[in-house]
Formats: sequence, C-alpha cells, structure tokens
Amino acid sequence: MELMNVEIYTANQALTELAKRELPVKVSYGLAKIKIAISKPFQAIEEIRTGLVRKYGKEDKETGTVNITPGMPDFGKFQEDYSVLMQETADVTFEKVTLPLEVDGKALQVTTEILLALTPFVDVE
Repeated sequence: MELMNVEIYTANQALTELAKRELPVKVSYGLAKIKIAISKPFQAIEEIRTGLVRKYGKEDKETGTVNITPGMPDFGKFQEDYSVLMQETADVTFEKVTLPLEVDGKALQVTTEILLALTPFVDVE
C-alpha cells in the first residue's frame, strides 16, 4: 500500500503506544509486523528530518542539542522542506490488524489520536 510519509511517521509512535497495552497474541504479533514493515521508511524519514533540524535549527550551548522552533529565523524554510518530506510516499506491504473491542472482558482503551494515526493499518471489531 502506498502511504504518505506523515502516515508512517505518526503510525510509528502510535504503534509504540499501543504495544504497551495488553492485547491478544495474534493482535500483538500483527502490530509488531506492521512496525517492522514501516521501520525502514520511518528511519529514512527520521534521518532527513534530523538533517533539516540541524540545517535550519540552532544549537543549545548548554545541552548541545539542536532545535528548531517557531519564531526562529529559518523556521519557515524548515517548515517548507519538512512539508515536502511528509508529502512524499512509500510503498509498504502489511496486513491490516483487527483490534478487539474487549480484552479479558474489559473494553480496550485506545485514544482517538492513536486510532487516527493507525487508520490505514487497523480495523476495529
């Protein structure tokens, strides 16, 4: 399936959060396979994003980290390049996973943010 980089990027964090939940083995395994399927495109996206932060950001002398925030001189240029990066697509092969409504007799608690990020990857019973 062809996915936009923004879908891959947001799904990575959502999958990490969802992996912290108690889920049936089959569901956990399916989610792990999706995480593996998006790992290479995610690494490429993160590498380019980090390069953009270094290019347009400013180093914090105390921590040694480089950051870019609104109001900084090159923030607009960063946003433009970052937007181009996130609009790009990658072909990712995976099987959709069906999330159960209940786990061990209790309703599965998943935030809307996680569900939105995982829309291309999961269905709900």
